[in-house]
Amino acid sequence: MNFKLTLLLVVLINCSVFAVTIKSSLKFQQDTLVIKPSYKASQLLESGKKEELIAFCKTEIPKLLKVPVIDSLEIAELYKYQNKAHYQLEEYLESLKVLDKAIKFCNDTEAGRLLKGQLYSDKASAYNYTEKDKATFNSTLNAIKYLRSVKKPDYDYLITSYRYLSEQCAYHGNFDDAKQYLRQAEALYRNNKKEVDVAVTRPDGYRFKYDIILLYSKIYQLYQYGKTVEDSIEIEKSIDKFEVLHKMPDFHKEHDGVYYTTALNHIGDWYASHKPEAETTIQDLEKAHYYIDKSLDLIENKDHKGSASTFKYNKVKALVLSNELDKAEALMSGLIKPLSETDGRKPFFLAQKGLIKAKQKQKDSALAIFYKAVEKVHSDSIKLTQDFKNFKPSLTYGHTKLLLRIAEELRKYFPKDKHVKKLVARLYPMAFLQFENSYDKRKFNKTQKDYLKQIVQGVLQTKKLGYNKDLSPTNILNRYENIQNLLAWQKFKENRQINSFPVLDSLQLRTYRLRGLIAGAKAEQAVSVADSLQILLSQTEKFTKETIPNLSLFNTSSFKIEDLRKQLKPNQLILKYIVFEDQIAIYSISQNAIKVNLKPLSKSDGNSINTFINNIKTQKFNIEEANEIANLLLPNIEDNIEHIIINPDAVLNKLAFEILSKNNQLLTQTYSISYTSNLVFVMPKINKGQYSNELAIYAPEYSNSNRELSVRSQSTFLEGAQKESELISQLFKSNLYNGKDLKKQDFIKTASKYKVLHLAMHTMINEKESSISRLLFGDETSQNDDLYLEELYGLRLNADLAVLSACNTGVDNSESNVSFESFQRAFTFAGVPATVASLWEVPDKSTKEIMVSFYKNLKDGQTKSLALSNAKNDYKNKHTNTKLEQPYYWAGFVLYGEDKAIVNTTSNIVYYVLLASIILIFSAALFKIKREKTAP
Repeated sequence: MNFKLTLLLVVLINCSVFAVTIKSSLKFQQDTLVIKPSYKASQLLESGKKEELIAFCKTEIPKLLKVPVIDSLEIAELYKYQNKAHYQLEEYLESLKVLDKAIKFCNDTEAGRLLKGQLYSDKASAYNYTEKDKATFNSTLNAIKYLRSVKKPDYDYLITSYRYLSEQCAYHGNFDDAKQYLRQAEALYRNNKKEVDVAVTRPDGYRFKYDIILLYSKIYQLYQYGKTVEDSIEIEKSIDKFEVLHKMPDFHKEHDGVYYTTALNHIGDWYASHKPEAETTIQDLEKAHYYIDKSLDLIENKDHKGSASTFKYNKVKALVLSNELDKAEALMSGLIKPLSETDGRKPFFLAQKGLIKAKQKQKDSALAIFYKAVEKVHSDSIKLTQDFKNFKPSLTYGHTKLLLRIAEELRKYFPKDKHVKKLVARLYPMAFLQFENSYDKRKFNKTQKDYLKQIVQGVLQTKKLGYNKDLSPTNILNRYENIQNLLAWQKFKENRQINSFPVLDSLQLRTYRLRGLIAGAKAEQAVSVADSLQILLSQTEKFTKETIPNLSLFNTSSFKIEDLRKQLKPNQLILKYIVFEDQIAIYSISQNAIKVNLKPLSKSDGNSINTFINNIKTQKFNIEEANEIANLLLPNIEDNIEHIIINPDAVLNKLAFEILSKNNQLLTQTYSISYTSNLVFVMPKINKGQYSNELAIYAPEYSNSNRELSVRSQSTFLEGAQKESELISQLFKSNLYNGKDLKKQDFIKTASKYKVLHLAMHTMINEKESSISRLLFGDETSQNDDLYLEELYGLRLNADLAVLSACNTGVDNSESNVSFESFQRAFTFAGVPATVASLWEVPDKSTKEIMVSFYKNLKDGQTKSLALSNAKNDYKNKHTNTKLEQPYYWAGFVLYGEDKAIVNTTSNIVYYVLLASIILIFSAALFKIKREKTAP
């Protein structure tokens, strides 16, 4: 019962309402003898003539627009029917275009707002199929807003919509928001119970019971995402309420019973699995057995509906935890026996039986059963070998977790067995391969990254033990980087707030369909058709590359660490970090070598890093702590290294490595340091046009004149930013855009003309949705003129550097290893290969000093990282033995991306030498001529 099913339910309910509307419309038209175009449109839709309906709407709407008195709602109705035709033809982008037009014709009447709510619900459905979760979510919110604004709202739809929002929030990890939306659905039903019950009562007398369905939704979410003692208490309260509903006279065993039995089973499984096995208590297991047994009794003996196999499977899990292994094995064998060879459940059921044998220490039996489970995953017609060497992955993402679980269980129960160790060492790479082959077949979820990390950790651990010699550090890292980059792009696409890329969406949908048609043609051996389609695909891909030139950095898996190493200079070193639950992998990548060091990382170590970061922000820097963190995170660094490129992960995203210390000397005093969110962005191949000017400075002036507040996250006057802008403008040939009249559109229209973009302004960081963090071109209240992070992806810029002289522009509130919502990645997509951003709220006056110094260094021809490092060191040295020496004041700004100098001083020197040589030669020639003329 996930949010996909809920959305389907919304669509079905709307279809029912739609049918009633058609009949009502027919009666009205018969009474009045007026046949409106929308009536004919409804008939065409009902008869399945979708193409004819689209053509009809395209003909009739222009006619309606020409009459003296335009019936705007009739036009909106026609667009609604046209949308439904496009939707049924799976033309979702066309559907969205038509819906946008329809919404514009909805007037501010009761009927208009009701229709607008319906249109937004249709829009949510269309967005759902274009994989835009955030747009789907927002459209549902709009539907709710308009449906609630009328005197007689559609409570049935409203309740279902709130439930959908709740489930989507829970799926994406926003459990608090999920609870809030579900409470709103419950309140809506509670306050309008009589009216809702009448509306959802079928002709046969059965009532669609929202009290049961909402209670089930609550229990399901607690089952899936509940972790705390409070959640446990809430689960108990919820099942007590269900007991009361179960005893009501109108409780229907067939229709309502499935919710009740499934809720009981969920609760039983929750008690058995919500804690690590070592922490599960006897009381937990007693409750698990009680609720699971009760659910089984109801479906087996009391005519209630429910999934017997699922309930029994969960019973097996509880029996295993209780060490009742013989009972567990007997029950599991009974579940497996009736399954066909093609039943998708079979590999999972076999794996569970293998676990039982493993826990019984029956190694040979366990290995034989695990082999059968893996054999069901293996997708080749050639039989799987006993050593798994010819394993071919399936397209099912769930099989990744299955292979990972088998590896973990074998390690747990046979840790010293050499044969088992060898098999486990094969299983981790197989899980890696399975992940690569299936992860893009499902929507983004945070657990994908968690599973990927577990797999990579297992690969590295077994490799450290001497296995998997064929998997080089380069191979592992290439695959990991490409997957992480694609996951980040997938997450961004699904969580867009606005439709910034209609062209991209259209091209990607076309590419997807062409690939499907090619596969079908090949399967049918239609060679000529496949060849023709391949030509169309090549043309589409070529057009995509020309239209969106930097897309290949984000949505392909072609990155190779070998190519990056060839571009590194002898004095450069990349440090790539991958943080696991109890270890950390540190990759050292140089021109000559790539090494990986897998080290322990305890919870205490993680707490120490967090404490160190927080102490920086509260001006409590401690050199001893800096030494300890450096010893934990830094490998041996060769003496020739001058520039270190950091690719952080998890909590390390918030750490300024410049202030780590070796032998009481800060790293920034020895090395220039830059950062990247993914290795593909270290030296990105950016496709861009030409710029015509050197520097553009954007420095809005805010109406609030409070000059006491000193950080750039607040919408107040920034004295330092104004002075900073004036001083920087004197160093380069530049244009200064400032004052209260500066607008977002000024930036959009002019930014593509410049080599360097400097934004001295406020930012607002959205803690929950970093994609809607924004740069403020006006006061905080005037959000319409803010530049949202997401909007940057829609721009085409030509600059070599963007400097975000504002606070918290580099990271969001999460500890994700690739903060794709960061401004750095957004600017890279837009065409800017390097970005200076900040890790914490930046003091205004110190920012001014550092920025001016930074630009002076850039003008002298220093690389970006060296220019920033020298600017920080100059500031620190200038304020030695004062409070301004604290890293809080100077260490916040960091460089992401390409490190090339923006001023080529070498070419200037050559120019001056050449000019001097020409002058010297010319002078010598003149002197010789003069001497010849004066000679006797």
